[in-house]
Amino acid sequence: AFWRGWGVISRANYGDFVVLGCVALMLLALIMFLLMVAIGPTRRALRRGSVGIVVLSVSVLVGWFIGEGLLMLIHPQPDYHLRPAGTKYVFQPDPFTMTNVSGEAVTTINSQGVRGSEPPPRDEAYRILCVGGSTTEGYYLDDTETWTALLEERLGEERDGEIWVGAAAVSEYATPQHLRFIEKSPLIDEVDCVVLMVGSNDFMRYLLGFDTSTATPPLWYRSGLFGLVKEYWNASRGADQRTRGFVVDSTGEELDLHRLGMKIEEHEVPLDVPAAVEAFGERLTAICDAAKASGVLLGLGTQPVLWDDFLSEQGNRRLNIARVHPIERQWDYLTAANLGEAMSQYNEKVVEVAESTGNEYFDAGLEMRGEVKYFYDDY
Repeated sequence: AFWRGWGVISRANYGDFVVLGCVALMLLALIMFLLMVAIGPTRRALRRGSVGIVVLSVSVLVGWFIGEGLLMLIHPQPDYHLRPAGTKYVFQPDPFTMTNVSGEAVTTINSQGVRGSEPPPRDEAYRILCVGGSTTEGYYLDDTETWTALLEERLGEERDGEIWVGAAAVSEYATPQHLRFIEKSPLIDEVDCVVLMVGSNDFMRYLLGFDTSTATPPLWYRSGLFGLVKEYWNASRGADQRTRGFVVDSTGEELDLHRLGMKIEEHEVPLDVPAAVEAFGERLTAICDAAKASGVLLGLGTQPVLWDDFLSEQGNRRLNIARVHPIERQWDYLTAANLGEAMSQYNEKVVEVAESTGNEYFDAGLEMRGEVKYFYDDY
């Protein structure tokens, strides 16, 4: 997996410690086995018990496959880049924390794992699939309030015929994940148009040191048993949300805790943002090529952010990443002005790629940047 370019090492990802712990245990087991083989008495003992060792190994493998099969039946994992099919989440956002958002918010996932209604028959509607991260998923917004739902409503009023819009979006996913989804998901063959609003998550992954490769993780990482362990890890460690694993935050309280304690550190060396933007552009171009190969229309959107050179005190109080409230931070780089300039480079690259590949785009980043009324956090 590492040879193919897959990696998990980052400075701020709790899941890395689980993965690296598993790798360390496997290496330790291998070293112990080699030592046992190298020492005479233990080598002879291994030879005498070889039949039992083979039976044990085969039993473990058979048990693993049986466990995976049972999990596929009773607790199936959602397909990549999708949410569990047929689920419903209910949020109760705190209007003091989630500024501009209030009231009960229902998130409905259809039978395909997409946020939105069930798509009409293929020949009866023009189907649009919006692919992205949290800004496309629309956390804390009701099904009727997301921009994808508004797009469906307005296009339905303007066009003859039925329009369907759904969101295949997962918080923190960026262009590496979107590329893999567009290249391999069968859902792409069932839609007419794909819309992506991208940029902020790619920048954040670079800023935090997250993996930005497009390689497929190894088979064991994608197993149902391993997924169940990760679910248990997140749920059991979610009691103390200041320091432990993330669970669904139904009220937005986690947002305030992030403002107090989100672990973001200044980089010891200057960030090479232009190089990161070029790599982002290459992934975006690959997405354009993949969409063209699949025969779907592609629309690209730039990413709106609150970061701006002259942000009001009200705006500063909503920031997590470049926060100055409620605890004053003397940032060298992580200021709203610097982060806003970096995002401008990402947004300019979106426009450049769209124009060079002949795809349509909408410049939401230019229209909405720094407008406090649109944001309850950085982006």
